Amino acid sequence: MTNSNNQIQNPAEHSYHVLQQIQLELKAPKSKCNLFGNYTYRNCEEIFEAVKPFLPKYHSTLIITNEVQEVGSVVVVTANVIFTDSNGKETVGKGNTGNIIQIK
Repeated sequence: MTNSNNQIQNPAEHSYHVLQQIQLELKAPKSKCNLFGNYTYRNCEEIFEAVKPFLPKYHSTLIITNEVQEVGSVVVVTANVIFTDSNGKETVGKGNTGNIIQIK
């Protein structure tokens, strides 16, 4: 990959540049409202729909998977994200959240 000065870019730099460009161009408004906490938010589906048009533009892919585990009395959901750029360089992200199971 070459940059505007025709210098060869490091594949990692290319991947981060592509991610940066997508983040700069991406518009994903917060359309959901939590009345209890009085805040607005966006969900994963809305973000994924907003990012889809940029994937072919930058010859990239984005794969999102979820894992659900029960650890004691806590249900833990792990979201895994793999972004792959046009050079095949993968950038991986992971996030967790947990909720205590309450039996009534």
